[in-house]
Amino acid sequence: MSEDRRGPIDPQNRVSLEVGGVRYEGWKGIQISHSIEQLAGTFSLDVTERWPGQTEAWAIEPGAACTVKIGQDVMITGYVDVASVSASPTDHTIRIEGRDKTGDLVDCSAPSREWVGLAYEQIAVDLCAPFGIGVFSQLETGPGGYQAKKPGKGKAAVAKAGAGGGKLPRKASNSGETIHRLLEKLGKIQGVLQVSDRTGGLLITRAGLGGRCTDVLVLGGNLLSIDFERSFANLYSEITVKGQTHGATSAASGELSAASRVKAAATVKRAAPAAGATTGSPSIQRHRPLTIVAEDQADAKRCADRAEWEAGTREAKSKRLSVKVQGWRQTDGSLWQINTLVRVKCPFVREDQDMLISNIDYTLDQGGTVCAMTLYSPQAFDVLKEIPKPDASGRGVAGGGSNALSAANQRGGR
Repeated sequence: MSEDRRGPIDPQNRVSLEVGGVRYEGWKGIQISHSIEQLAGTFSLDVTERWPGQTEAWAIEPGAACTVKIGQDVMITGYVDVASVSASPTDHTIRIEGRDKTGDLVDCSAPSREWVGLAYEQIAVDLCAPFGIGVFSQLETGPGGYQAKKPGKGKAAVAKAGAGGGKLPRKASNSGETIHRLLEKLGKIQGVLQVSDRTGGLLITRAGLGGRCTDVLVLGGNLLSIDFERSFANLYSEITVKGQTHGATSAASGELSAASRVKAAATVKRAAPAAGATTGSPSIQRHRPLTIVAEDQADAKRCADRAEWEAGTREAKSKRLSVKVQGWRQTDGSLWQINTLVRVKCPFVREDQDMLISNIDYTLDQGGTVCAMTLYSPQAFDVLKEIPKPDASGRGVAGGGSNALSAANQRGGR
């Protein structure tokens, strides 16, 4: 049995790969990865050719359906992508790599189809059904669209008849566009994220809805290491968002100039044919301008929202913590998971605040079982609703608000 620095691995941390009803455990090294920024979880297992009690060589082929577990906790439900063998006079190792079912959504092209008068999650159900992927949600439907449930409340299956965050008047896939790209694009209209639920489904969520971790990360306590990175590479003194208003040429439009944060006294000039908004990062003292053209129709207020969102999320992502803890579980027995909030206390890097776990690698090597996590400010993954395309009457899409995030979601992410 493999060991970590604390001794033999507890059975609840024993990693298994199940293929064709057979359970394999003779691994030598492991990496399981989950991230808010990648739709499909991945795994890589280094296993001996024979495992205790097995009399024949393993027959694990690429394309086989599989399940990866840590103890009884399902981590990956998907398919084997790669099976490779390496050998030496003293060693014979098989490496198995694979992904969640949602990996097919990343690779495969969307059908050439148009959807009229359907909600976002109805389109998601339609796209995922041929792959046997269920669609689930951690969101509730409010008067103005989606709103967050309380963090950690769980998920619910999405029905085809669900009202969702409002019907989209007309949406079509672009030639060669992947399903993931299409879902991501439509998700921005609703202000939602898509991640794998680890059991073969697609989960619609928002940042922080995984709940709160039991343990606090403390240097000198459970932290093996912590790396702090502060980067100004994607920060700008001025971020200007420009958009063309919809309607006749006589429609009111203008340019909005704002300070580094939204102010009620922002000035609006009614002259130019384009609408725009300017903001920036207070961290940048030298001249560094950036201009962004809004993807769709935008008035001055919408441009201001987008400019503030750009400045805020870029500022939040400029600070990153990379941490390592011994073991894959917290003191209450639960696994460390992405999209959860954790308290970090580390005077060395002047940290004592809640951070969002965005990436996790569960690894086993000579150092034993280790969890490597990437942490950001919760605001780093706030999702701004993209500007909805107008319907035939010239109005915006039903349920499409102009605020960057609803107040309910901001409360839910803390």
